Amino acid sequence: MIFAETAMFQGRTTPHRPAMIWADRVVTYGMVADGVDWVSRRLHAAGIRAGDTVAILVDNPIRDVIATLALLQMGVVSASIRVDQLADLGRLGATAVVTSSTTVGLGPARRVVMGDDWFGPTDLARPPDKREFDDAGRVCRIAMTSGTTGTPKIVAATVGETHARIRTNITCHWCDGSSRNLLLVGTSILWGFNEVLRSLQSGATMCFASSGEEALRVIDMFKVDSIFAAPQQIRALMTAMDDTPGTCESVKFIGMAGSLITPVFADEVQRRICRTIAISYGSTEAGKTAAAPFERLRATAGAVGYVLPGRRVEIVDDNDQPVPAEAEGRVRILAVAGGRPYRPGELYPDRREDWFYPGDLGRLRTDGLLIITGRSDEVINAGGNKIAPDRIDQMVAQRRDVVDAAAFGAMGASGVPEVWLAIVPRLPVDPEALIAWCEERLPEVPINRVIEIAAIPRNGMGKVERGKLKAQLAG
Repeated sequence: MIFAETAMFQGRTTPHRPAMIWADRVVTYGMVADGVDWVSRRLHAAGIRAGDTVAILVDNPIRDVIATLALLQMGVVSASIRVDQLADLGRLGATAVVTSSTTVGLGPARRVVMGDDWFGPTDLARPPDKREFDDAGRVCRIAMTSGTTGTPKIVAATVGETHARIRTNITCHWCDGSSRNLLLVGTSILWGFNEVLRSLQSGATMCFASSGEEALRVIDMFKVDSIFAAPQQIRALMTAMDDTPGTCESVKFIGMAGSLITPVFADEVQRRICRTIAISYGSTEAGKTAAAPFERLRATAGAVGYVLPGRRVEIVDDNDQPVPAEAEGRVRILAVAGGRPYRPGELYPDRREDWFYPGDLGRLRTDGLLIITGRSDEVINAGGNKIAPDRIDQMVAQRRDVVDAAAFGAMGASGVPEVWLAIVPRLPVDPEALIAWCEERLPEVPINRVIEIAAIPRNGMGKVERGKLKAQLAG
């Protein structure tokens, strides 16, 4: 299978080159090639067969990638999942879960424990590798969405679509001579999965970290030059820089996606980490749709990038009729399968293109610049003033006494819509003083209430799950 074979080719040609780094562990391409071979043999011996759907639940991202490559080599449909996604495991249709522990809650799926011994030589039979595993229309990867761009669902990616997404990531990587990448979004996200494949295909090194402190240590120790993350993860990195010795001077490029960023946030990132920031707009269903270096977007509030070559985006009214250029309306994207849920077990599903509606409101300029003005179900209307809550989130998150923040609209006791702000404090915060601080900077949208909570609910891409937040705090 081509994705696994490419990594194994790097193992034969440059066996000592670092392929992946996690914490203090460095794994070379030679070690990856051996690992894929050994793990695939043991998976085959465990009864895993071509066409099966298998979930991967391991804490070690390097082992997650090696298990993924082994399953790809075997023609198995795979999905890397997180512990918080276990409740939805049944929707995947997985016949087995590859895990490194005795995790409970797997339902009818069979547990296949991948121990340390799996990464050593074995005489077990090698599984068959067939040409059909590379068919462009064959599903090779699936992912669970949280519903922030529609209804929670399973989304599939075929071999051909994965190739296309990797090429798009290459197009949007505006960094000369990049060789050491840091992935913060994780491989349960299709974007993260595709960035790993891009890195392995090019012979580069992919680093992993699960916190701001860990990311800072990896950057400083291994001289990372490119970072791929959600804005919230970059915020966590800068918070770590306040408290932990370390430098990001090796970083030349940051690729961000997941939510809107403001010039104030971008200025801080450029001042403290690096000058070159790229923004992309997309979804699990439709992939990357628009992108650009932030400096090309700075002057236009809400701009998320220029529509990518080969992509088709329209802005339509409530009757699905295209609106004039630069008029606001609902965003729709022509996407494979129209963003429809994947039915588990289908190896060759219907991939005819159709319109996918991610739930965003926006405008499209004649030069292809896409501007997002908010989400149709999240835009806050305060006394006739409409605002995307991301602007409030990022404004408050720049404060040193706040770890995280998220705004949302709620019905007040008087029956009038209000703006509520949930915060995770780092230091004691006076709610009235915070409200006054916000009013100075954003007077058109007054904050009515501040609530302290332990954590802001976010999905794997770092997007605020405002529905969960509102249900938790406003009932």
